[in-house]
Amino acid sequence: MFTADSAYSYICIGDFSRDTSMLHLPGGFSNYFVHSTSAYFIDDVSVTECDSIVTTEILQIPNVITPNNDGKNDAFLIENLPEQSTLTIFNRWGNIVYSSLNYQNNWKADGVIAGTYYYLLKLPSGEVKKGFLEVIK
Repeated sequence: MFTADSAYSYICIGDFSRDTSMLHLPGGFSNYFVHSTSAYFIDDVSVTECDSIVTTEILQIPNVITPNNDGKNDAFLIENLPEQSTLTIFNRWGNIVYSSLNYQNNWKADGVIAGTYYYLLKLPSGEVKKGFLEVIK
C-alpha cells in the first residue's frame, strides 16, 4: 500500500530496483528507470473500493521428476490443475508413453527409462500447454 506524503504529479509503479542493469532515462526523467529497454509510463490511476476479491491460481508445471519413491518429486504433479484436464506425454521419437483424459497428478514414469519427455496439456478452458519433462531415475 502506498500513502502519499505530499502532492505528486507522477508515480512509478513496478519493480524497478536500482542495480547495474538499470539506466536513467534521458531528458529530465531521472525518477524513471529503464530495464531491458522497456519503460512504463502511467498517466492515470484510479483507486476504487472493490466488492469482491478475484484470485487466479497459477498453474505450476514441473520440468523434472525423480520417481524413486522417496516422497519428493515422485510423480508429475501439476499444481492448481483444473479437473478434466487432458495430459499426453511423448518420448523423443513422438510416441505416446502416457495419456489421460482426466489427469490426476499420478504419472510416475512407470515403464519408461530416464530421459527427456514432452507433454501436451489441454485445459478445460481450451488452453494448451506444451513443454518438456526430465525423468531422472
